[in-house]
Amino acid sequence: MQEPRTALTFETFIEKAKDEIRIGKSFTGVIVFCEKDEWFNFEDVIPRFNSIKRRWKVDIINTFQDDFLIIRFKDSVGDEGDKHFFIKTNNDGRYINLLVLSFEGYHGFEIFKSLIRYAKSIWLGWVGSVFLERFDTFLKMMYQDNKLRQDEEIQEEYDIVWDKFNIIVEGKKPKKTGTIRHASKEDFLTLRNHYKNQKQVLYLQKTTYKIVSNGNVIFKISLSDRTEFTLERGNIIVFLNLFREILDKSRQERDLFTKTNSIKKYEQRIDTTDEPVEIVNFEIDKIEMIELDISNPISSSWFQNLVRIFSAGYLKDYNLISSVIEEGNPYF
Repeated sequence: MQEPRTALTFETFIEKAKDEIRIGKSFTGVIVFCEKDEWFNFEDVIPRFNSIKRRWKVDIINTFQDDFLIIRFKDSVGDEGDKHFFIKTNNDGRYINLLVLSFEGYHGFEIFKSLIRYAKSIWLGWVGSVFLERFDTFLKMMYQDNKLRQDEEIQEEYDIVWDKFNIIVEGKKPKKTGTIRHASKEDFLTLRNHYKNQKQVLYLQKTTYKIVSNGNVIFKISLSDRTEFTLERGNIIVFLNLFREILDKSRQERDLFTKTNSIKKYEQRIDTTDEPVEIVNFEIDKIEMIELDISNPISSSWFQNLVRIFSAGYLKDYNLISSVIEEGNPYF
């Protein structure tokens, strides 16, 4: 059977997206990393995903651009229409970087992530809480580097404000989440100090920012710690430039961590009235390790920074990590 194919190009898609944003639709995106071998065999994942009884069935719509394709989810129940995710790929050595864009919103991306979770060696990018906290500074640097000035509506007099943020609190009490609406960065810092005094860890899960110029909201952008973006208002070309900068940041974080699987084998013998039965079980643990290239340190004070990170009080209090680095043992 001939694969479905469309004449749509990435450039045409972006032009149409401008019109969608102009009439009030939100433009969403996420960064996904994939090991190269897994991506080349990605089409084999689709039949396995569809073989399980579920509401959504998936197929791939190819284009005439090798680095641009569409993943389509069809609703087998028929209550909702098809959902489309437009994917721009980039070969990055061992990995394939995927820029996944759509107008499907939060619910749609949850459907997309169900496919990602099903495939091995494919995962969402990560930037973390600290980057979200400093994202307003990051946007100002983008403006100074002339990457935001491409939007003629952003004048010299502009301001970047926090609109709302989602938090996660962990500690002696069970994990809890919350959304603080119409709050400032100072509110977050005050809240973080409060939980720190309670020996609880608070970190940002998602933030929404507004860029205000001459009293008008020019940009409204949301960003999560897992690189999920939403553009509610603004210039989509400038937005994609921002997105690529986030990709570079997320790629740096990716290169610091190595994901491995540890497989343990357990054998058990059960005596029955008949012949003994041998049972073999396998347990798979996913491990994330930090790799540091000592010959090419991140900064001149990298060792002192590492000691300070792993000596943080809450790490010891909650046994999040076993660290003896201060006693001279290089393994932790």
